[in-house]
Amino acid sequence: MFDRFSSYEKSIRIFALIYRFLDNCRIERAERALGMLTSEEFDRAEKLILKIVQKEAFTGIEDKRLKSLQPWQDESGLLRVKTRILLREHSKNFKFPIILPP
Repeated sequence: MFDRFSSYEKSIRIFALIYRFLDNCRIERAERALGMLTSEEFDRAEKLILKIVQKEAFTGIEDKRLKSLQPWQDESGLLRVKTRILLREHSKNFKFPIILPP
């Protein structure tokens, strides 16, 4: 599916535009989002792409390849791994990185 796009950034932009189109179809014309895409729209699209990649590569938290990593699923449905840096003052993405296939 992602073979059609020339870069990761382009994939995110296209998914964000699709999300915006779908959202705009559901609301009244006066309330539709116009102009440049927002960071929230990019984040939403990127999370969707990461979920798709994870579902294609892993069977879920119980996947035997992930057992040693102590994976868990965050509130947005992404598989993450616990690190040794839990007590440090860093962002969630740094303390709990998203699991991606090799």
